[in-house]
Amino acid sequence: EPVLNQVLASPVEPIAARADGTDTMLRDVWLRSITVKGFRGIGPTSTLAVEPGPGLTLVVGRNGSGKSSFAEGIEVALTGCSERLKSKTAEWQKQWRNVHDGADAEVTVSFQVDSESRSLIVRRSWNGRSIDDAVSAVYWDDHEKCDLPERGWSAALEQYRPFLSYDDLGKVSDKPSVGFDLLVGVLGLEAITRAQDLLTSACSDLGKTVAEPREALPALITMLRTTDDDRARRVMHALASDPLDIAEVRSVLAETPAPGGSGSRRAMLSRLASLPLPDTEKVAATCAMLRAAATAVEAVRGTDTDEAARLADLLEAAFTHHAAHGDGPCPVCRQGILDAVWQERTADEVGRLRQRAADAIAARSRLARAIREARDLIHPVPAALSGTAPDGVDLSKATSAWRDWDALTRESDALVLADGLEHLEPVLTESAGDIRDRAVKLLQNIEDVWRPIAGRLQVWMDLHKRAQAAQSHYRDVSSALTWTKTQAEQLRDERLVSGPSCGRRVTSISGRLPSLEAAEHDGSLRSRSVSTGPTAASRC
Repeated sequence: EPVLNQVLASPVEPIAARADGTDTMLRDVWLRSITVKGFRGIGPTSTLAVEPGPGLTLVVGRNGSGKSSFAEGIEVALTGCSERLKSKTAEWQKQWRNVHDGADAEVTVSFQVDSESRSLIVRRSWNGRSIDDAVSAVYWDDHEKCDLPERGWSAALEQYRPFLSYDDLGKVSDKPSVGFDLLVGVLGLEAITRAQDLLTSACSDLGKTVAEPREALPALITMLRTTDDDRARRVMHALASDPLDIAEVRSVLAETPAPGGSGSRRAMLSRLASLPLPDTEKVAATCAMLRAAATAVEAVRGTDTDEAARLADLLEAAFTHHAAHGDGPCPVCRQGILDAVWQERTADEVGRLRQRAADAIAARSRLARAIREARDLIHPVPAALSGTAPDGVDLSKATSAWRDWDALTRESDALVLADGLEHLEPVLTESAGDIRDRAVKLLQNIEDVWRPIAGRLQVWMDLHKRAQAAQSHYRDVSSALTWTKTQAEQLRDERLVSGPSCGRRVTSISGRLPSLEAAEHDGSLRSRSVSTGPTAASRC
C-alpha cells in the first residue's frame, strides 16, 4: 500500500520549482529554429528551421554534415555546457570553436511556447577560449526580457534532455535498455517509468519475502531428517503435508500434547526421570515404629491382660455370629445356646474383659497401624520399569529390587517387614536413582540437540508468517506492475508512432544529404515531414 500510494501521488506532468518557492505547471514548448555561427562544424551563420509541434524530431545527414553541431548548440545554449565535452580531456574541451570561421561564435535558439503568439529567443555568444566564457540572453521576439529559471526550465532541462545526439542514438541501437533510458526523458515517460521502478522494487522485495520460507525449507528438512527426535519426525510429517500443517508445528514448539506420545524414546526417558524413590527418613521411622509395636505386643503376650483380650475377641466374634444366624447352639462348643439371655449376659462380660485387656489391645492396635503405614510406603513396580528399556539405560537391577520391595506388602510379621524395608530401601534408592540420573542426562542431551533446531524452526515459522502476510500484497503489486508495464509500452509506442497528434518529422540538411534532397539542393536548409517506422528511427 505505501508503494501504491507513492505511485498514485506522483504528478502526471513534471512540475518545476519557481525561484520564490512556489510550484508552476510548465507549459508545452516546441523548437522553431536554431541558428549557429562559428561553433564546432559550422562556420558561417547557418539556420535550421523546424516545424513546431509535438513529436520526436530527428536530424539526419552524413558524417560532417553538422547534425551534432546543431544538437550540441541547442544543449549549450540552454544549459551552458556539453555532456559530450565533459568526458574529454582539458585540451580537447577547448576545441569547440569552428577552426575556419570561429572568431565570433554564437548560438541562437527560437522556441514556440504554448498559448504565446510570440517566440522565445535564447542566445549564447562567446569571446574567450573556454566554453564557459559566454554571455547569454533570453527574451521574447518583441524584446521583452525573460528568465529561464523563473519559468521553471532549470529542473526541466535536467530531467528531460530535449534532443539526442548522434552518440546517444548509437547507444539506442547498441543496447535496447540504454536506448529506452535515453528516450524516456525525450518522450516524457518519467512519471510512469518511476512508478514502474517503484512497483518493480516493491514486487522484488515482496517476492523475496514470499519465497524465503520455500527456499529455506529444504535445508530445514535435511536438518530434521538427521535428528533422532520424535519432535523432528512430527515436524517433517507436518511440513510434508499439503497444505502445510502449521498448527502441528506450533504444537511441537509449544510441547503440546504430552511430549512425543507415550511410545517415544523421549517420553520413556521422561517417565524414568520421574521414578518415585523411597523416603529414606520415613522408612527408618516406620521400621522403628514396627519394632516398638511388635515389642509391646510381645510384652503382654501370655499375661492375664492378653488372655482377657483374646477372650473378648472370641466373645465379640460370637456376637457377630448370633447377629447373622439368630438363636442356636454355640458354633464352638456345641453345648451352650446363643440367645437373647446369653447375649445380655455376655455383653456385660465382654465389657469387663475389655477393661482388663486395655494394654494388650492398645499394643496390638499400635502394631496394626504400624504395619499399615509400612505397607503405604511400598508402591507397585512402576510401568516405566515394565516396558522395553530405551537405549543407554539398564533397568534390570532396579526392576529386581522393586519386585522384592513390592512383595513386602504381603508380609504380616512386623519384624520381618521392618528388616525387609531396611534392607531393600538403600538398594532400591541407589538403582532407581541411577536410572533417574541416566534418564535426565539423556534427556538433556536430546534437548541440547533439539534446542538449536527449535530455534531455526521458529525462525522459519516467522518467515512463513511474514510470507503469508505479504502474499496478498505481492499479488496486488504484481498485478499493478503488469498493468503499469502495459501502459508504459502503449505510451511509448503512441509517442513514437507517427500520426495526427504525434507526428515524426525528419529534418534533412539538403546540401549535405544528396540521397534525400539532391533534386532540391541549392545550399539552403530545408525540412519536411516524413512518415517512418520504428526501425528507421532507431539508428541515424
